[in-house]
Amino acid sequence: MTIEVDTRDRVIRMEAELESLKDKVENLDKKVSQIHTILTEARGATKAIQFLIWLSGTSVFLWVATYWKQITAFVKGTS
Repeated sequence: MTIEVDTRDRVIRMEAELESLKDKVENLDKKVSQIHTILTEARGATKAIQFLIWLSGTSVFLWVATYWKQITAFVKGTS
């Protein structure tokens, strides 16, 4: 084998490896984008759940504050 043939074979192998690496990087980019989308949606869902918990807690607090006298009278047994 001559040096030119050996060099040409190396370049051909490197080009094939480069194409393979490009495909892998594109697949990784797609996966990272999907993971980012899932995490963004999960973050939004978490905030929505936190808001609903806050809203229900606030509603219960206001209900108890409004009917405090009736609740204490009921607990004591005098209506």
